[in-house]
Amino acid sequence: MQRRNGGDSRPVSPEARFHGLVSLLLVAAVVFIYWPLQDADFISFDDAAYVYRNPDIQKPLDGERILWSFKAMTQSNWHPLTWLSLSLDYRLFGLNASGYHWNNVLLHAANSLLLFFVLSLMTSAPWRSAFVSLLFAIHPIHVESVAWISERKDVLSTLFWMLAMGAYVFYVRKRTFPRYGTVLIFFVLGLLSKPMVVTFPVVLLLLDFWPLRRFRGREGTASPRDLKAGPSNYFIILEKVPFLLLSLASSVLTLQAQQAGHAVATLESLSFPLRMENAVVAYGTYLFKTFWPFHLSVFYPHPKIWPWQIVLLSGAVLAAMTALSAGTWKKPPFLTVGWFWFLGTLVPVIGIVQVGSQALADRYGYIPLIGVFIILAWAVPDTWKKRRGLFFGTAVAAVLWISMLLVLARIQAGYWVDTKTLFSHAIAVTANNFLAHNHMGAALEEEGRLDEAAVHYREALRIKPDYEAAYINLGNVQFRRENYQDAENLYRTSLKYKPDNFEPYYNLAVMYLKLGRLGEAGDSIEKSIALEQGKSVLHNVHGLVLNRMGRKERAVRAFEKALLLDPDHAGAHNNLAMILASAGRENEAADHFRTALKIEPRFANAHFQLGIILQGRKEFPEARHHFREALRINPAYGNEIEKLDISPETKEDLLSGLFPENGGRKEGKNRPEEKGTGHVRE
Repeated sequence: MQRRNGGDSRPVSPEARFHGLVSLLLVAAVVFIYWPLQDADFISFDDAAYVYRNPDIQKPLDGERILWSFKAMTQSNWHPLTWLSLSLDYRLFGLNASGYHWNNVLLHAANSLLLFFVLSLMTSAPWRSAFVSLLFAIHPIHVESVAWISERKDVLSTLFWMLAMGAYVFYVRKRTFPRYGTVLIFFVLGLLSKPMVVTFPVVLLLLDFWPLRRFRGREGTASPRDLKAGPSNYFIILEKVPFLLLSLASSVLTLQAQQAGHAVATLESLSFPLRMENAVVAYGTYLFKTFWPFHLSVFYPHPKIWPWQIVLLSGAVLAAMTALSAGTWKKPPFLTVGWFWFLGTLVPVIGIVQVGSQALADRYGYIPLIGVFIILAWAVPDTWKKRRGLFFGTAVAAVLWISMLLVLARIQAGYWVDTKTLFSHAIAVTANNFLAHNHMGAALEEEGRLDEAAVHYREALRIKPDYEAAYINLGNVQFRRENYQDAENLYRTSLKYKPDNFEPYYNLAVMYLKLGRLGEAGDSIEKSIALEQGKSVLHNVHGLVLNRMGRKERAVRAFEKALLLDPDHAGAHNNLAMILASAGRENEAADHFRTALKIEPRFANAHFQLGIILQGRKEFPEARHHFREALRINPAYGNEIEKLDISPETKEDLLSGLFPENGGRKEGKNRPEEKGTGHVRE
């Protein structure tokens, strides 16, 4: 085979051809698995906070946004590059979930390719490296990291992990400060994407042991031609110190973010012995699911106490594998490196510091399982060399296993198309999954299926009676049913379990405002604001309450505070404009109505009120336009137009059936944020 370029012909080397074929295979496998995501939506679990209800990433990607991303500790994490990545996606795709999904898939494909090339570079074993990379690309446990938009941090941080690992190989071959600095930069970028990268310095030491063979006392080196005089063992360890210091700094920031978000469990709620038990079982479960990845779930509830048989079995497997790896560190070295890669990279998320209410999570295996894949890729061929009779049987078993992984991963990706599909599957494959029932209820409530939603919320409370989120969500259902006393009781019950939660107070304020109980509404919204100063929606409702009380000046200040926190809050612009118009400040009011319409073009009330101002200015063509838009969006405004002091001919013109595309459908007046905040994370 010849390659021609400007008359010069050079043969394509077998190695290059092999690398090209493997690359095509990896990309094809990734596309096959994740093809169902082209029609996938956002899911209610974290995607709202990360993207579709997050005003911060929907603002212009400017210097202020970049500064915010580095200061933000939302979602109990510090990962500025992840926020910037999602902000860029919003610029490109808006709220079209498909674009976010395919960017995750693209990053996963890139990670698979980089793993192949870097491992080949380190080991000079392209076939084995291809096997590791194929398992990484197709394993069903990795579906969560790729298919979940909120896990952009996983695939993004791993991209920088792989780049840093590749840069490290080049540094080892020729130790220069620029090459060392490149490794450090990629590592920092990884930390800025997800703090789980903190274990990278330990992995570098493992790679120094094998396959780079840098430590003195080990036979061979990474490249005898490049490493004529290798560094001392002391120097090899010393060069990791800057990485370790950066890992320490990232760990401190992450712990602060998690504590600020109340995500870290206390020793009173989960004792240290119980955490150790769960860690042992989690290690065993990850290992088991590596080989038999059935019944995967978006959430695995923490049982607090595991059956002693499971703890004993997991502990025995871990002890045996650790002893075998430590006892055979000289030969074969891949067993030691692969096993301690698996153990070490899971340490930050194994549950010693318990974050959240899960026992384990598929996404935590994204990088750690590479260690197990390395063991398999080197152990199986070595077994063939010793016992050639096993070749056929193990080859057939490997093909069948890989085929099974490919099919299971494709099926697993299909569960991520929407919230209802994902959590109905979680309910089917796990027991006592309170979080799955809560989010299933949220999906049904969004469809207006309130009775079915209430069943799932009650099931969540049966499993976990102190689950404050389910009380809030069940309260929202009762609110929508106009069972206000039941809603009030449920909101107040949630406060018994989480007194510092602003949401129940906010929902109570909205309900009291609707019922005209203004004093109670004022007390509730002030308590909500005392707990959470930085949310625009709270100050907006505070302004509505104050306006209804007749405290116009304080209401104006409340709306201005809401807009200071979120200049793109259409409801606050509209509400402020209403007060300004009533005070005769029509020019300022018109500006705010126009801003509201720029943010939300289908804001019927803003169209109608702006029309009134323009009619008074005798700007009739533009006034007519806004009246017509208000009617087109919400025909109920016909009753308001009938009351206007305008000529009968103009009224007849406006009300003459110009809006058939609406189909006569009546929509409630668009009053943003005058409702419950909906569903919380867990």
